[in-house]
Amino acid sequence: MSSPRRRLRFIYPPHPPWTLHNESRAGKTARTSGPSIPMAPAFGRSISFPLSPARSSSSTKQARHVRSISLPTCRAHPLLAHLHATTRAARAWAAATADPCTTSPSSGLAHLAALHAALAELLVLPEPRAALATAGATAFSDRLLDGLLALADAHGAFRETLIVVDIMPPRKYASAHDGYRDWKHISESLKEHENSAKHITAFQGSNNHLYNEQNGNFLACVEMVAEFDLVMQDHLRRIERKDIHYHYLSNKIQNELISLLASDITNTIIKIIKEAKYFSIILDCTLDVSHEEQMSLIVRCVNISSNKIEVEEYFLGFLKVDDTSGLGLFNVLIDSLESFGHDIDDIRGQGYDNGSNMKGNHQGVQKRLLDKNPRAFYMPCACHSLNLTLCDMAKSCNEVVSFFGIVQRIYTLFSGSTKRWKVLLDHVPSLTVKSLCNTRWESCIKSVAAIRYQAPHIRAALFELHHASDTEPMAKSDAKSLYDLIGTFEFILGMVIWHDILYAVNVVSKKLQSSSMCLHSTLEQIDGIMSYFDKYRNEGFASSMVVAKDIASVMGVEASFPVKRRALRKKHYDENDCSNEANLQGEKDFEVNYFLVMLDMASSSLKNRFEDLQVFNGIFGPLLNSSSLKSLDHIKLKELYHVGKNFLCR
Repeated sequence: MSSPRRRLRFIYPPHPPWTLHNESRAGKTARTSGPSIPMAPAFGRSISFPLSPARSSSSTKQARHVRSISLPTCRAHPLLAHLHATTRAARAWAAATADPCTTSPSSGLAHLAALHAALAELLVLPEPRAALATAGATAFSDRLLDGLLALADAHGAFRETLIVVDIMPPRKYASAHDGYRDWKHISESLKEHENSAKHITAFQGSNNHLYNEQNGNFLACVEMVAEFDLVMQDHLRRIERKDIHYHYLSNKIQNELISLLASDITNTIIKIIKEAKYFSIILDCTLDVSHEEQMSLIVRCVNISSNKIEVEEYFLGFLKVDDTSGLGLFNVLIDSLESFGHDIDDIRGQGYDNGSNMKGNHQGVQKRLLDKNPRAFYMPCACHSLNLTLCDMAKSCNEVVSFFGIVQRIYTLFSGSTKRWKVLLDHVPSLTVKSLCNTRWESCIKSVAAIRYQAPHIRAALFELHHASDTEPMAKSDAKSLYDLIGTFEFILGMVIWHDILYAVNVVSKKLQSSSMCLHSTLEQIDGIMSYFDKYRNEGFASSMVVAKDIASVMGVEASFPVKRRALRKKHYDENDCSNEANLQGEKDFEVNYFLVMLDMASSSLKNRFEDLQVFNGIFGPLLNSSSLKSLDHIKLKELYHVGKNFLCR
């Protein structure tokens, strides 16, 4: 018995094969017992040949017996020679890349159509059809069948693609053909999109239709992606032709998809936290663009779900806050933890900033949580504590406040007008002035460094701005005032001192933000910056005086401090000039009332703000340092055990 047969339907086009019109299927299909497989719309008559046993169905009826006739085996046969020639031509077209005339889409389609025509001329003969029908379940027949299927599908997909890109400009066609590998054209289209008027519109426009000027940034990005991706291009084409009704591009379905993804991610995070059981919480509040207070909730735990056990942090979401007091924030925290299914008794740590509503020892969030769970130890953010130390230093005396006021005024003056900014760029070689950041004082190093290394250039820009005829009167007055202030030796010396301090603090702040930072390393960094302040207090003023005098010499400024007016009196013939003594007195006043006050404030602030860290280090420090743990004897280990037990079980 012969095996059941599969049918291929080949529809011959009624017009030349190189055209791009849609052909209608034609031709009568012969009846066979095998299943019918529809192919691309460029084929017509049918042939049938047996399936292999692996592809045959038990319920299929026995196929008709067809007399076997051998295929022509000589390569000199006209039909075979023509088939080989068209195959070589199609392969040569696919491999050619240099000549655009021979690699055009129309020529490629013509080669494929010629190959199909040559194959059809061979398969339409009764001898090849009979030979295929009686080939049996052989590996050759299976390979031949797979090859015919792949060829037909490739031809159909190629024709549909050419219909889509037939009306596209050459540049867009090249981009779509090469896909995301065509980085050159992607860059051009991205720049075109950024410079277009649609780029500044809302993410969701007032219109949800494709290729509409008011459809917003989301659909505009989809349209841009379609220029480089054939799949997206075909999807948009089907939408425009109304071939599909569910295109998943509306704002509602996109929001729903995002919500589903967020829900799935949240459930995965909750599962990891519950497997770990114990966790710590990190909270921070900020205002969004709509001036609504929101609190971010981050959970820190040990991830034991994978083979590699790691301490990881997970963001659980933003919590809407109406009451920013300690009680209001605490209630929002408790409600959110209950909604996620977490037990408040499993909290083993809490970390916030140093705000009074968070850190307060009586009404703060940390105190209220400790009353509920005594094991939820509170540790303020180390970077924020270091930042507040700089804030304390910047407010230690009026001279320091005035210094940063001058720095901000310089930026405000030049950034207030494009003409004034152009004057600055004409004089400043590299670093431009930066605005001060009120929340991250360690980043003020950029603002001070721009003036520290370019003070003569910035002063020259202020001089030009003051004498320019087209400068506004208020800007002229500000330029003259800043020109005089920068030219004082007090400002130059303060600039050098603050640059040294901000640079050292910025280095420590970056290290504290490292993901591998631990308690022992944090204390090493804090001890290092405290040692730096102590050393700088003893040696920094003299070294800063030397650098400031060099800068003043370049700027043409006299390296002297302002002298308070003294009552004039008649000098005796044997009295010396006291001007040098007055200058020394001004230098001493600056050191005592400016330099020492600022550094003393830094030392005291660091000790107070990192006091809790020292307490934790006394309890858990030996456990986090292997060398310290090995150095302890049995008595010390027992004492450490009892201290930790009392601390954890209080």
